[in-house]
Amino acid sequence: MNTDKAQHDMPPRSARYVGLLLCAVIVGAAVDQLPRVRPLAQGVLSPIGMGGYLLLSMALIWQPVNTGILYSVRLAQIGVIGLALQEVISAAMRFGLNGLGVHDTGFRGVFIDPRGLEHAIATLALVALHGALLARSLRRDANTILTFLCWGFAILALYHLTFGILLDGSDPSYAPTIALWLGTIGITLRARNTGLFSSLWTRDEAGRLLRVLLLAVLLCPLGLGLLFAMKVNLMVQYTLELELVFGSMACLLVPLIVWLGKVLQDRQALLLRLAHVDPLTGALNRTGLEARLGEGHKGLLLFDLDHFKRLNDTYGHAEGDRVLQEVAHRVSRSLSEADILARWGGEEFLILTRDGTPAALGALAERTRTTVEALPPLRQNDMTHNLTISVGYGRLDQEAHDFTERLARVDRALYAAKSLGRNRAVCADEPEPEVPFNPELLNLCERCDRFGPPRKTA
Repeated sequence: MNTDKAQHDMPPRSARYVGLLLCAVIVGAAVDQLPRVRPLAQGVLSPIGMGGYLLLSMALIWQPVNTGILYSVRLAQIGVIGLALQEVISAAMRFGLNGLGVHDTGFRGVFIDPRGLEHAIATLALVALHGALLARSLRRDANTILTFLCWGFAILALYHLTFGILLDGSDPSYAPTIALWLGTIGITLRARNTGLFSSLWTRDEAGRLLRVLLLAVLLCPLGLGLLFAMKVNLMVQYTLELELVFGSMACLLVPLIVWLGKVLQDRQALLLRLAHVDPLTGALNRTGLEARLGEGHKGLLLFDLDHFKRLNDTYGHAEGDRVLQEVAHRVSRSLSEADILARWGGEEFLILTRDGTPAALGALAERTRTTVEALPPLRQNDMTHNLTISVGYGRLDQEAHDFTERLARVDRALYAAKSLGRNRAVCADEPEPEVPFNPELLNLCERCDRFGPPRKTA
């Protein structure tokens, strides 16, 4: 794993905040477990459990750049998984099904408090949490499955804790359940930009609605279960079955809500693309360009294919469409990721760039011109058509009142480039050259209707 990939895999800021909260919870539990504060037999988490969650919090807060340290962390995670599985299997073999703490038989695996199923759930969840982090760099589908398992364990722990407090009158420990929920939210945030869970964290209206639905899915079965237990006067020994029934309902509904959110997100992205992208060339259309204005671009280029009407008349509109596609493809490949290419209309394209210095704009205009000029010429019988463009460019400074005024200034520079013989670039920020009036240019496009007729010079 190289350094660039490790830096790209850095946890998002929200996941780091969750990791810090998880670390605070575990440190608080450790202080509470000190012999001078509370006897060890009444502690909440064993050293192995604390170490596992501290390791998880570190993975949420920090992504090692050094390969050796990264592999050491992964080996430690594998060790935590092995120890947790060994304790669960050992308890199951010794006590049978009761060894999982279902009937308070004294399960003392990773979690040494013998009073609750939430400790056994949190132990198994610790395996799923570290497994999800390890699987994230190997297989995305395995990471998704293990993350859903973590959500299931977290829901069951929450239901068991709530039913125990409200129905059994017990005094369960809170630290394992809180740590489990923080860990589950943390690894879900870790995958916020990929996979099914990306739809949960969007900031648009659909993302907010999805989070409300998820909260309702978590709380409604819990409320129904508590209401049912109180109405029928359910005996205490049957609360476990009630927890499992209503908890399983929530566990099954969570993947459904997440999948629904992903489908809606994909449909929304498709509609946005159809609305903002030109279907022929794949460049942005006017609507898409207007949505990107105000992102800090400092330079503007406007270029037009020379003699495009003649090309369509000679070689056909299908060949003209192919030329537009090829020009858009080649020019977009020559731009940086921060630059924007849009089809402004017909054979006219527009580029927004973040570097507005005259030297950078001139270099970009010349590179764009030579990129198109290098395309293979069109041939038919004895006729040959060389592909060239004329370019007008200039700064997007604050002197102009709006984008239309800035575009008009660059458009006049494009007209000057065509009047001077085409296949050249003219800067709009320099004094306008004296060019002869050419009536042929009036029919090139609809610019005359937008900005008025070209200026005649003496």
